[in-house]
Formats: sequence, C-alpha cells, structure tokens
Amino acid sequence: MKKQIKWMIKYAFIVSCTVLSTLSAVAATHAAQSLDQIAVVVNEGVITESDVNHAMKTLTQELAASNMPLPPEKQLRQQALDQLINRKLQFELAKQAGITISDAALNKAIQQIADGNHVSVKELYERVATQGITKTDYRKEIRDELLLRTIQQQEVGPKVSITPQEVDEFIHSNAWKTPGTKEYHLEDIVVPLPENPSPNAIAAATQQANAILIKWRQGVRFNQLTTAASSDSNALQGEDLGWRQLSEIPTAFVNPVMQLKVNEVSEPIQTPNGVHILHVAAIREINPTASVVPQKKQMEQLLFQRKYQEASQAWIAKLRSEAVITMNP
Repeated sequence: MKKQIKWMIKYAFIVSCTVLSTLSAVAATHAAQSLDQIAVVVNEGVITESDVNHAMKTLTQELAASNMPLPPEKQLRQQALDQLINRKLQFELAKQAGITISDAALNKAIQQIADGNHVSVKELYERVATQGITKTDYRKEIRDELLLRTIQQQEVGPKVSITPQEVDEFIHSNAWKTPGTKEYHLEDIVVPLPENPSPNAIAAATQQANAILIKWRQGVRFNQLTTAASSDSNALQGEDLGWRQLSEIPTAFVNPVMQLKVNEVSEPIQTPNGVHILHVAAIREINPTASVVPQKKQMEQLLFQRKYQEASQAWIAKLRSEAVITMNP
C-alpha cells in the first residue's frame, strides 16, 4: 500500500551547472529567507534547506521500503538536490505555458488512486496521514504530479512515435526474452552531452568516461566516482536506477547489462543525452514460472514506454543546459 501511494510523489534525478551571479538578485526577492536557508537558486526561484531535508527524508523512506541500502549522506543530499532542481525547472516551464490543474481533475485523480487501492477517498487520506502527510499536503503533492505529467506529455509526447518495423525489431531482440525471471539493480553515471553535440564534444565526454573507469579499476567505489573523477560536482550525474527488468531500461543499455555480472561496470555507452557507465549492484530472480511471451500490443506499450523515457531524459538535459543554477556554498 505504502509503495503504491508513493508512486505519485516520486521525483526524477537531474544535475545542473552553477552560475554565481544570480544568487544576490534572487535572494533579494526572498527577503524573508536568510541566505543560509537557500540551498540553490534555479533561474528566479529558490530551493531551501528545508526543501532538501524533506526530499532526503522521502528518499530514505523509499529506499527503506524497497530494501535498498542507503548511499552516503553526501550522495543522498546530491540526489535530493537533483530531484528538486528537476522539478523546479519543469514547474517553471508549466507556469510559462499557463498550465493549471483544476479541482475537478485533482479529485478525479485522487478517486482513481483510492479505487486502485480498494479504499474510499476518506480512507486514503487516513492512510497517508499515518505516514505523516496531511490531507492538504497530499492534495498538493498529487496536484504537482499532475502538473508535471501534463507538461511532460505536452513537451515530450508529440516527439515519441513507434513504427511497425521498430516493433518487429523489438520483438526479435533480447530486451524482453527474460521478463519475469531477472531484475538488475543498476547504478548509472552519465557525462552529459549538449543537444546536437559536435564530434569534439563526444570525444571529450568519452575521454572523461574512460577516466571514470580508471578510477573504478583503482578501487574507488562506484557511488563515489562522480566526485573522485571531477573537481566540478555538477560535471557528472550519478543516479541509482533501482531494480529494472531488461524491458524497463533504455535500448542502448540492454546488451551491455546482459554481459555484466554483479559488481561489474560497462564500457562507455553513448546515448542522446550523454555518455553512460552502468554498474550492476545486484541481480535477482523473480517468479521464473511467470515468463510468458508478451502479446504484440504489450510489446508496443513496452517500446513506447522506453522511447518516452529516453525522450524525457533528453528533454530534461536540454532544460538543464538552458537554466541558470546557482549553488549556495
């Protein structure tokens, strides 16, 4: 139940560059907040230390619910900042586009969540209250998620399409042949690439990825590589992808992951949003008797979901590259 409720308040991971000249101007518009309460400035908005602490608490609860080990506190804080920056950029774009969520749409979404959990709306509010979430806060979280979903669908949805040929190729690929039998706990480090990168930019990113691999072979733990391989903490993005089946990861990751054993890392993998290095933290068997060949309609849905995810990552990377982000020392 707790995990089902939490899906509506889960954040995405993103890291952005810093530009120091923005801090004083934005802080002046938030005179009620002292500078030591501001963690990061995102364009003309701010993320406070209390925001970061709340996001860290939420992450901790989600990891505990998934029986996943907690990363070091510094990494957990960076992940929380990444989530908040990502959301702030999308909220800003939604505001510029004039997108709002009506009370009727919000009530309908909450009714659907309640129906999905076989409880009344009143019981749903009572259950989230046991997690320390008030009715007002819960409604705000759901409204925010609907807003994010709307702007994502508006910006990303029209760019995603699949052809019959792509579906046929997907059906004959290895991406789905072991669904229901194995899950991989994946961690990802990406050296970001700009939109339409030049050959020099690709070469530089690949070189930086190879430098990360050298650090790994020298014994640096994977979750520490983003800081060990770069003096600029925003130059690299580190993300715990959690437990994924092959059908739930980007196409470019499938074959490399299938070749890896536990605690092994991939060679650099280039995708539209950057050069990735993957780490297989764990592998587990799940319900081996349930391996059934998906129907073609399911294949289409899986392929669309994957392409949508890849397009979303590229879109977020573009938002980040255009943003003015200032970290408060």
